[in-house]
Amino acid sequence: MPIDLKVNGKKYRFYPTTTWVTTKYKINKLEEVEVLTNDFYIDVN
Repeated sequence: MPIDLKVNGKKYRFYPTTTWVTTKYKINKLEEVEVLTNDFYIDVN
């Protein structure tokens, strides 16, 4: 099941894989990432 994240105000959809994947998104602080819980049944603590 994919997961939607907002990184620096822009929405991205990530799909699970069995291997590590790198992205071109630059994230300086964890506060810049928001998990969007509206479209999928996930819980964030």
